[in-house]
Amino acid sequence: MLLAGACQSSHAAGDETDCALPDAASAPTLLQLDAIALQCLKSAPYFRTRGHLESSQNLPEGALVSFEKALMLEPGHAGTQLDYAQALIAAGDMPSARDLLRQLLARDDVPPQVRPDLQRQLQELDATAVVKAAPAVPDTSHYRTTVSQSFGYDTNLNNAFSSSSLVLTGPQGNIELEVDPESRPKAGRTATTGLQWIGLHAWNDSLWIAQADLRHRYTSSHDHRYAQGDLALTWLQAPEAPRQWILRAASSNVWRTGNPLYASRLASALHQWTGSLCRPVAGVEVESRRYAQSEILNGGYTGVTLSAQCAPDVPGIDGVRAGPGFGGFGFGLRMGVDRPSDALRAGGDQQAAELRTRWQGNLQQVSLQVDYIWQRQLDQDGYSPLLGNDAVRRLTRNSLRLEAGIPVTLFNWGTPTLFGTAEVAHQRSNIALFNVFQTAVTVGLRWRL
Repeated sequence: MLLAGACQSSHAAGDETDCALPDAASAPTLLQLDAIALQCLKSAPYFRTRGHLESSQNLPEGALVSFEKALMLEPGHAGTQLDYAQALIAAGDMPSARDLLRQLLARDDVPPQVRPDLQRQLQELDATAVVKAAPAVPDTSHYRTTVSQSFGYDTNLNNAFSSSSLVLTGPQGNIELEVDPESRPKAGRTATTGLQWIGLHAWNDSLWIAQADLRHRYTSSHDHRYAQGDLALTWLQAPEAPRQWILRAASSNVWRTGNPLYASRLASALHQWTGSLCRPVAGVEVESRRYAQSEILNGGYTGVTLSAQCAPDVPGIDGVRAGPGFGGFGFGLRMGVDRPSDALRAGGDQQAAELRTRWQGNLQQVSLQVDYIWQRQLDQDGYSPLLGNDAVRRLTRNSLRLEAGIPVTLFNWGTPTLFGTAEVAHQRSNIALFNVFQTAVTVGLRWRL
């Protein structure tokens, strides 16, 4: 405290006898002070000691209450007034802190060696007030570009079903047919190039985030090459506030062998809160899906979403942090209904649920990331009389992805991150035709420009 011991306190009669404060040299704790609280209700030194402890433990609201009680008992105590001013600053009540600092500077009993610090604090607060009162200039923008190149091996390049045979059901019995070998899973090597751009623009208290992702996978077979492009624009109402609205619009397109395959357009409205450890988010979203080569699959999704990000300040797989660390954890839950554009779509409406989890941490210079995704889909109607006697299809998909990265120094190539990934995905269905299994590994370099 700036003014510790600057003024001797005067105690009410009986305070010294009724309130036995722990020796300051023994570093008293809040638990010790709680034990004698009833005996110290009229002791200003007790509430000052408690306020000092709460301030040192980053508990500004508790410190405010303690210093206020001390001032009620000793209204003219200069040291308590200054402690109270510091607590007001920590709690974000700058106008009250400025008024109190002016009152202190007007007193004759404030030691000369303390006055320069008080004047400096008051000048800083006055300058901050002027900046906040001035119109905001929307010139705060930041951009980041990331480029990656990786090579790997995939056991199911064509995302084919695992079954080698197909059982058709009918009124006269079942018929088993062999699946065309060309339609079975194809394994092979891959080369994937990625480009990501993120732009942030501050406007008053809000923040705009624009993002673009491009990926291209090359394989020896032309039939298994694809490209994907994603665009997103997000508006955050007030990132520094305890709660805010978030609006987001996104677009995704996939091309296979140079031809359009899939297009998605998504919009969401979310509300975010700030907790002690996590930032929960809840909202609604709508999505339109179009399949250029299978238009009967087109549909629209409507649902709710709930997510949270805990310890978000810990660097992710692109960052490096010395020493071991637990890192951060996040999850996202989506639930909704996908309704077909064409009433003839097999299965009709689809109830969908998805859970995504991510853990990020580090071990010395190695960044670690683990992603797990669980997906569930339930059709409303039977899929086909020829499959399971018109059974209602149920799909469950589990996928796990592990990634590790470490910075490396290349001569004229900067300091990229050398990363490796391992993935496994398994989709199971009550109709065996829709079972899928896939594994993949990659190794590559990622540059942040």
